[in-house]
Amino acid sequence: MTDLFDLTNVDDLPEDVRKDINVDLFAKRIIDLFELAQRDLSIDEITVAYYRKYSAEDTDIKLKKQIMSKVYNMSRERNPKIKSVEGQKGVYSLCSGYDEGKDYDKESNS
Repeated sequence: MTDLFDLTNVDDLPEDVRKDINVDLFAKRIIDLFELAQRDLSIDEITVAYYRKYSAEDTDIKLKKQIMSKVYNMSRERNPKIKSVEGQKGVYSLCSGYDEGKDYDKESNS
């Protein structure tokens, strides 16, 4: 089930609605990297991949410290999309129930 309040992907909204929404592009890009990798990622891997994938588009270069802080905070959200891998320092993975491509289950909303 897709979270109705998820701001990481608002592609399903009409353009006039999307333009007024504050989307956390940094978080969305980190999630995109996990989806591309399809595996657990270390902070170093996320940092390198983030730079390689987004440096041409992003004038604000993200340092390892910024990425580490963002990933940690994302893993501590109320409904996190990523989690720390137990027993491995600085390694994270997508949460098992998170699948951006899933449609919201209308029956559960009835």
